[in-house]
Amino acid sequence: MILDNNLEKIASIYASALLEIAIKENILSDIFRDIKSITDRYLISKDLLKFLSNPVITKNIKKKFLTDVLAKDVNILILHFFFVLVEKNRINLLFNIFLYFQKLYLEYSSIEKVQLITPIEFSDIQKQSLIDKLIKLRKVNKIELTMIIQPDLIGGFKIIINSDIIDLSLRNQLKLLQVYLT
Repeated sequence: MILDNNLEKIASIYASALLEIAIKENILSDIFRDIKSITDRYLISKDLLKFLSNPVITKNIKKKFLTDVLAKDVNILILHFFFVLVEKNRINLLFNIFLYFQKLYLEYSSIEKVQLITPIEFSDIQKQSLIDKLIKLRKVNKIELTMIIQPDLIGGFKIIINSDIIDLSLRNQLKLLQVYLT
């Protein structure tokens, strides 16, 4: 969902506030886990967001629904956070708030998400070796590695970290050679 600058700023403020409270209450990993679970289970389909954003449905009905659906599965802070968003008519920003929160969580926890694109599957030893090297190079606590198999790379691999791409594929080397020779 693309937001204008004002709504982006509002979403980032809510995400920052949630992060601060979670840190203060020493429940940051629980909140992150709950947000990831809610995002995966409910927000992908957008049905929950449509229901909660519907102006015809009263705030009390929305809160009761949230309590019935989420109370057993999530930390009470998340439930109260939902209530605040319903009360302030900001529930439409939920997905963006959660995206900002996840980004802030990764930064705070010194975790980087890395995509590894290879023509063949890496062994567990190769993956761990790459993770160890990236942790040292990037000076982070943890690397979350996602592998993507792309046979047309021929050999080598690509690493994508944020917007940085390290292309060590044979296909890229051949392209560079072609440019150099022409």
